[in-house]
Amino acid sequence: MKKFTNGKKEILLQTQGLSLISKTLQNGKERLSSKEFANCDALQKAFVKKQVDALKKGFIYENKKAKFGEAIAHAYIGGGYSGALGFAEFEDKFYVYKCNFDKHGCDYLIVLDGELRTLAQIKLPKILTWKMTATKKALVLDLDHEFFLFDGEKFSRLFEAWGITGGGFSSALSGNGEILACGTDGILAFGSDKKLNFKTEFSAKAIGFGNKICVACGDEGGKNVAMLYRLKDFAELCRIECDVGYIHSLNVGLIKNDAILVVNNDFDELHFWNVASKKRLSVPKSLPRSVMRFAANDQIFLTYFYGGFKAFSLEDFRLLGEFECEHCVKTAAIEIAGERLYVRTDYGFFSVYSLAKNGIKI
Repeated sequence: MKKFTNGKKEILLQTQGLSLISKTLQNGKERLSSKEFANCDALQKAFVKKQVDALKKGFIYENKKAKFGEAIAHAYIGGGYSGALGFAEFEDKFYVYKCNFDKHGCDYLIVLDGELRTLAQIKLPKILTWKMTATKKALVLDLDHEFFLFDGEKFSRLFEAWGITGGGFSSALSGNGEILACGTDGILAFGSDKKLNFKTEFSAKAIGFGNKICVACGDEGGKNVAMLYRLKDFAELCRIECDVGYIHSLNVGLIKNDAILVVNNDFDELHFWNVASKKRLSVPKSLPRSVMRFAANDQIFLTYFYGGFKAFSLEDFRLLGEFECEHCVKTAAIEIAGERLYVRTDYGFFSVYSLAKNGIKI
C-alpha cells in the first residue's frame, strides 16, 4: 500500500488482483473507489500514474517503515533539468533547485522540511544551479558557473564578498568547513572565516572530499592528473597520474578512509587508485561496468546508472542489493548522509531512500 498526504487529506493506493483500489481520508470521512484492468501491465501503468498525479498535486509519499532500498519519501519539485539538479541540506532544511522555464527566466530554490513539506520558494539571482553544497554558515551555489553564497536570507557573490577577482573558475564544492573553487585559473580554498587558505595554479575540472583529504582532477601536460591535498593545512600529499580519457564533468572522491581514489569519467567508467602507492587498482569485478554516479559512506558504496541503484559493501564490494530510482528519466543527483540516500531526479522529484541495515549483513 502506498500512502500520500498533504497534511489535511490522505490517499491510500494499492493493487489487488487486477484491480486498483484508491481510498481517500479527509475530516474523518472515507471515500473508496476501485477499477479493474485487463492485464498486469495496464494495472501497473495506472498504479504509477495515480502516484505521480498525487505527487504533482502537492501530496507527499511517506513510508516511515521503509526497508533497505525502499523510498522513505517522495516530493514533487517540478522543473527538472537534465544537467542542473543541485540540492543541499542546510540548517535542518533541504534546498532543492527548480528550473522554472517561465517567461521571466527566473529559477528558484524550493525549501523543504525533514518530511519534504514545502516551506518556501526563493527566487535565485541567476538560472541553472549546477551544484549546491553547504558550510556551517551558508549555502554555496554554482549558478551557471558563477558562485554565490546564501546565508538563509540573502545571496552574495562569493568572490565579491571575499575580495577575490577572477572568472576562470567553473566548479565549487564545500566540505569539512572549507569551500573550494576550481577551474582554468586554478584552485582556491576558503575557510569559514572568509580567509583565503590556499591557492594554486593547477587547472582542475573536478574536486572532491574525503575525511581528511581533498582531491582535484584536471589536465597537466596533456595527461590526466589528480592532486591530493591535506585539508588541515592544504599541504600537497601526492600527485597521481590518472589516465581516464576525456574528462569534463567527472565524479571524483575518496573512499575507505581516504585510502582509495575513485574517478568516474565521462564514459561512465569507474577507475581506482591506491593513494599510498599511487598505483592503479583493478576495479572489483562485482561493480557494474557502466556507472553514471557513485556515492559512499563508511559502509556502503553505491552506484547509479539509468534509473537503477546498486549497493555494495565497502569492505569487500559484495552486492547488498539493487533498487529502482523512482520517478527518473535518465539522470539524478545523489548524496548519502548517514543511513539515508537523497536523490534529485530529472523528472522533477526529490526523494529519500533508506540505507538502514534492517538485517542486511554489511
